[in-house]
Amino acid sequence: MTMELPMAWRKKGGTIGKRHATVFDFLYTVAVAGLLAMAPTHVSANQGQAAIPANAQPKEFGGGWTCDPGYKEIKETCKAIKVPANAYATSAYFQRGWECMRGFRETKGACIAIPARAHGFLNASGDRWECNRGFREVGETCIPIKVPPNGYLSEFFGSTGWACDRGYRATNGKCVAIRVPKNAFQTGTSTGTGWACDRGYRATETGCDTVSVPENGFFVDASYGRGWKCDRGYLATGTQCVRVAIPANAYFAEQAFGANWKCARGYTADKQSCRQIELPRNAHINYSGNGWECDPPYRKHKEKCVRP
Repeated sequence: MTMELPMAWRKKGGTIGKRHATVFDFLYTVAVAGLLAMAPTHVSANQGQAAIPANAQPKEFGGGWTCDPGYKEIKETCKAIKVPANAYATSAYFQRGWECMRGFRETKGACIAIPARAHGFLNASGDRWECNRGFREVGETCIPIKVPPNGYLSEFFGSTGWACDRGYRATNGKCVAIRVPKNAFQTGTSTGTGWACDRGYRATETGCDTVSVPENGFFVDASYGRGWKCDRGYLATGTQCVRVAIPANAYFAEQAFGANWKCARGYTADKQSCRQIELPRNAHINYSGNGWECDPPYRKHKEKCVRP
């Protein structure tokens, strides 16, 4: 390797000064050392490429390599996979390295043809047969579905293959008409009675009976209770709706127990009336509005507010 000296370092006759020669020797040594340091990296890269075995290729991401389709890694080498007849090679990184072709099924390391079935077709995945519409699977065959009168072919998997028309119910392999009582209508469901009573009627053992709604009441469509409720401000008493007597300074409040009214704020219940609350000095109406409490820092003592 040769290096051309700067013009400033040269003297007449092509010689170099002693001081400049020393600097040149130092720079030359550093340059040579840098070139030598780069050499091992180049060799290592070549060695890494040479480490990939036959029938393999570098991984698309990261380092290392992977075997070609049809080969499987065994002890740092890629060995050919024995693909049986009627199969094709696949990636063998986690699997066996082959799959059966459409219409064949793996059985003890071989690909056996799936037997054809009359009135059937090979499913989308190609690994089993399914029956045509109008047929259902029984064992390994497809038999015709016998649809009874007033019925139709059903798409529901696992059923008999048929269902009854609206107004009929499946009973012992037949479609039997649902008897709808007077004042009722068909629900179109296959469960329960298959019918429901018209509004204003309630189902009984004999049919649909009228719900008698009293004055100041309204019909409630429910299978339990009276079948009616009272208007606001009225209370059910037997078969009637009786107006709730509300005292002065009170308002209606329907409750499960007790009176169905509450006293207004500043009043408290006293038997069947509302009595005005008398506030002692240094007191105020409490949160409920039907009592009083002392202002801070006063405390209640009997019916007065006193300092602690």
